[in-house]
Amino acid sequence: MLFRSTDLVVRTAMFLSNNVVKYGEIEERSDPSKSKAYDNIKSSWEVASESIKGAVSIFKNAGIPGGSWIQYRYILLPPAIWIAKGNGRNDDFWLAWAVLACLWGLYSGSAETQLQADAIQARDGSIDGLLGNLKNRAKRTESLIPDFDDFREQVVQGQGVTLGLLLHMIGVDALSFPSGKRLKQLAEPLEVHHIFPRAYLNQNSSETRTFQADRLGNLTVLYRNDNEYLTDMSPEKSLVDCRSEQH
Repeated sequence: MLFRSTDLVVRTAMFLSNNVVKYGEIEERSDPSKSKAYDNIKSSWEVASESIKGAVSIFKNAGIPGGSWIQYRYILLPPAIWIAKGNGRNDDFWLAWAVLACLWGLYSGSAETQLQADAIQARDGSIDGLLGNLKNRAKRTESLIPDFDDFREQVVQGQGVTLGLLLHMIGVDALSFPSGKRLKQLAEPLEVHHIFPRAYLNQNSSETRTFQADRLGNLTVLYRNDNEYLTDMSPEKSLVDCRSEQH
């Protein structure tokens, strides 16, 4: 599984049975209301567990090898609620939503409050509502697609960039170099590689900003063995044998 977290199952069961994701909203109740709420959670446990597995499968089927590629574990909960409520899988939407959620730091602050709002929209099958919540978080009134300045000024989160990059490279059947292995085969762990390593940039660039090596155009995804082989190798050496089809 992408995440082995009982917390996700508990919160999913809480919402399915009591429409809340915050533990405190159950704990603060007095008996017999609290006891009834816990009984409801128990009765929803199996459905919650299966719906979390369904949410995980959306990302596994897209080629995401593990939870380290997804910035927030809470990203699994809205699609789990969506599935549990019989709204249909809609995998493409959830993959795009996850990338946007990571780009704009959806759960980076007041996570439980944001999660509650997203769970309600997922329960109601509202794509517009989920995107509206994202726009509120990103402080955008129109498009959620970042513009050039958002990347240049690092307004968006780096892990959203790498998640989107991974999904794109798997989608176009890209190859790792120099081995030439297809990334979507997941032959070994995948890692982010800096085409121009920081050590190389420090030696060959007058630019001193520390984040220069992490710019979008300087990143790619490789298998771990390829990444370790290249390490701080300069592009003049590492790209000599890179064929044009190795995206």
